[in-house]
Amino acid sequence: MSGNKTTSIIWSVRKAVLTACGLLFCLGISASPAMAAICLLSDEQARIHRDFVSALQSVRTLHTYTIDQYDPTETSNCTLMISVGAVAAKRLAAWPGPVLHTLITSEQYQSLYPDGSFMPRSAVFMDQPLQRYLALIRTSMPERRHVMLLSSRMGSEELQSLEETGKSYGLELEGIVFQQNMLIDHILRKYARDNSVLLILPDANVLNSGTIRPLIMASYQRDIPLVTYAENLVKAGAVMSVHVDVATQAQESLRRTNSWLDSRSWKGADYSEQFDIAINYQLARAMRLNLPAERTVLEMMREVPR
Repeated sequence: MSGNKTTSIIWSVRKAVLTACGLLFCLGISASPAMAAICLLSDEQARIHRDFVSALQSVRTLHTYTIDQYDPTETSNCTLMISVGAVAAKRLAAWPGPVLHTLITSEQYQSLYPDGSFMPRSAVFMDQPLQRYLALIRTSMPERRHVMLLSSRMGSEELQSLEETGKSYGLELEGIVFQQNMLIDHILRKYARDNSVLLILPDANVLNSGTIRPLIMASYQRDIPLVTYAENLVKAGAVMSVHVDVATQAQESLRRTNSWLDSRSWKGADYSEQFDIAINYQLARAMRLNLPAERTVLEMMREVPR
């Protein structure tokens, strides 16, 4: 990300948050929030993590720690901890105070607390609910009615639920159980149709460093649009994604932080109410897809009932 884009993210967060919750409060000039020690743990190796932390620091004073320098004994004075990324989230999963997890997916959050958490926890997920992906497909590619969803963990109940969800959007949603060492091209050869779309949601067993290239190449060679959950995957070769950008995630994280400091309550772990999309128009043209403008697709998606 260029310096200009990072600066733009920081100022968009600053403007939105100061407007939403009041200039004095967000700058820490009011009484109790100003005294609160907000601590943040981040793995700064990823650029998105650095940009996110910069956006938060532009409007609130934070005590920041990196994974390498983190010592739990130094956090006793922290009123609230913010984790940035999956590694930091894992380190803070058992922290005894309130923790806001950011820049993690719903799958990663569930793996931290498979039985729920009795400690105060909140999270802003990076990915989106299934319904938004289906709304994207339905509005941007109305001629594509068959959606193949690869997942490494689906039972009969989940498969039936997927089918019913797809019908509510006028789509045939087919869950395909993905197992290790399965060849992507063989899967597409077996299940794909002329009107198919391949949908990949966060699932480390399905999409990882070893499968991303075969997924992209096989879907392109068979003219099957790949829809996914991250903007960087669109740049790598997916046709489109539904995602939450860094600025929006930072804004939502600050709202939840302020809510906890103000009333000791906040919204639980959930998807962001705001979202964006990305479309690879060059790839779409190569696959003979005539896709509407991104703004048009967003407007149509927001009109689709959830």
